[in-house]
Amino acid sequence: MGGTSPGERAAGERFVEALADSASRVPVGPAPVEGIVRRGRAVRRRARLVRAVAASAVAVACFVTAGLQLRAEDTHVVVPAGPSAPRTPPSVPPVRTSPSVRTSPSVPPVHTVAPGERIDAGRGNTMWLTADGQHVVVTRDMPDQEQAKPVLDGNMPVGTVNLRTFGDTDGTLFTGAYRGPDTPARVTVEADGKTLEAQVVTLPGRPGWAVYHAGTVVGPAGSGSGAERVTAYAADGAVLARLDLPQSWR
Repeated sequence: MGGTSPGERAAGERFVEALADSASRVPVGPAPVEGIVRRGRAVRRRARLVRAVAASAVAVACFVTAGLQLRAEDTHVVVPAGPSAPRTPPSVPPVRTSPSVRTSPSVPPVHTVAPGERIDAGRGNTMWLTADGQHVVVTRDMPDQEQAKPVLDGNMPVGTVNLRTFGDTDGTLFTGAYRGPDTPARVTVEADGKTLEAQVVTLPGRPGWAVYHAGTVVGPAGSGSGAERVTAYAADGAVLARLDLPQSWR
């Protein structure tokens, strides 16, 4: 301090002495280590508590969700009976069989076609139904001739069945129509001592009539080819209509 005056040096010394005197009056104690440790432990405990509460909330949410899914998906709840409770077998509803279901594989199901849709009747014979109630047959020996027969006119009463035969040296086609409010589920043709299961064909809805055709019978052909009886049955087996052919027509 060579460049300072005696007054300035004296003032600096007094300043230093004042600082030293003030520092000597401040109480000096040990560092607050224990307090810092306690505060750190308290912070860790709060953090663990927050995590535990969050985990519990997640677990409760999962349990509630699982319970809701169980109630939504398990529609059948089994409650175990007590020791004295009688064991009652579950009630089984009766099986309802649709009228269109056939229990016998030999009975063909009813075939629904559109008006004018061609039907293969076997051995090159073709037939179809018209919207105005015509049963049309085209045979293999006369492919250019449509042999139509009205069903809904006054010549065929309701609740009756008829028969048409088309035969040659190879056999005979049995076909015909039934007129009535219900479509027959089955039609049989008894011929030459055999019972033939016919194919029933109808139009959509409730047209009030249906036709049938049976497989051809191989053998000599005649006017009636041995046909004896035609029977139309309902789905429950009841007879809807029956045609007994006279001996002279066979």
